[in-house]
Amino acid sequence: MLRDGRRPRGVVFDLDGTLTDNVGLHMQAFERFCARHGLPPLTPEGRTHVGGKRNRDVFPYLFGRELGREELRAVIDEKESLY
Repeated sequence: MLRDGRRPRGVVFDLDGTLTDNVGLHMQAFERFCARHGLPPLTPEGRTHVGGKRNRDVFPYLFGRELGREELRAVIDEKESLY
């Protein structure tokens, strides 16, 4: 039951990395993204900063700086379209 008394119409389960091993696909998308933006390829150490993290935490690491809300949204959308 929802707080307002309604019953939920559906439920979403996030199974990334649980039932499906999609880490490699995410890494390929990040590698393509980095190449498009002239960023260095991900090293094994870089992969530890990317794997399993939220996009809002990953992109400041990749770019080496904070990103504004609109820029962050744009790079997240681009990477997700590559994935």
